[in-house]
Amino acid sequence: MRIVFLDLETTGLDPRTDAIVEIGILEEGGQVLLDTLVRPVRHRSWPGAQRVHGIAPANVQDAPTHEALRLRIIKAISDALVVIYNAPFDASFLRFELEVAAEVRCAMREFAEVFGEWSDWHGSYRW
Repeated sequence: MRIVFLDLETTGLDPRTDAIVEIGILEEGGQVLLDTLVRPVRHRSWPGAQRVHGIAPANVQDAPTHEALRLRIIKAISDALVVIYNAPFDASFLRFELEVAAEVRCAMREFAEVFGEWSDWHGSYRW
């Protein structure tokens, strides 16, 4: 099965109100399938997230929108095992696109099971 790695940067933490500002998709062999900034449609600024990832509104003003990239995203992940660090979070911004993936796996949670510390409080491994 083909394996791809996907990563996003967003304007914030809520997929209902926030948007993607960068997406990268890489095949297992290292071929870049998609690496682009994304212009959010509903946001003009995202100061909290910008402090984390450094992507400013000026950086994305000429970038394609998520909608304009949708078919490229689908083509890149179609029938592939998609590995995402913190998959529940990133996947919440790509609900429709990820329906074409053969499988989605979370590198963060799988890594935690192998190398993490058990948290009695959370009842799972520490991320």
